[in-house]
Amino acid sequence: MDLQDSVAVVIPCYSAGGPSADLIAELENLLAPGRELSVVLVNDRTGDSPLRELLELAEIFETVVVVDLARNQGQQTATLIGLNAVNADIAVTMDDDGEHSPRDAFIAVETLIDNPMADVVLIRNSREHRSGSRRLLSIGFDLAIRSSTVRQWSSFRAMRQ
Repeated sequence: MDLQDSVAVVIPCYSAGGPSADLIAELENLLAPGRELSVVLVNDRTGDSPLRELLELAEIFETVVVVDLARNQGQQTATLIGLNAVNADIAVTMDDDGEHSPRDAFIAVETLIDNPMADVVLIRNSREHRSGSRRLLSIGFDLAIRSSTVRQWSSFRAMRQ
């Protein structure tokens, strides 16, 4: 398999009602042929821990791996722990609330592959901005590559590992 053939999606999960089977199926369906996918669901413990739901997703989908944290670490730390568990060429990070578009995630992956000088693509949340066409980048590629100052950061991004 060629470098850039594997993609991991890391989703820190904070509460019940996180990622759905529909989301995982959509991620699998959008993956370009010939690419490997893994979905890392990080259980960032809360009182209403979604661990049971996450383990059920792992039983349904062979692409799903669950990382269960011993205690609540917060979104950024949970994301970093998930990224550390990834064995892929490209990683995408998404929230568990369903607001990030899987379609946009894979457009970002292809953008990253098509632009070998880029290490990261920042993604504007198109589900949040429903008016107009569903545009992927908040000119993330330009901001990350051509500017030393990123004006907008998001938990929705694609990056080389």
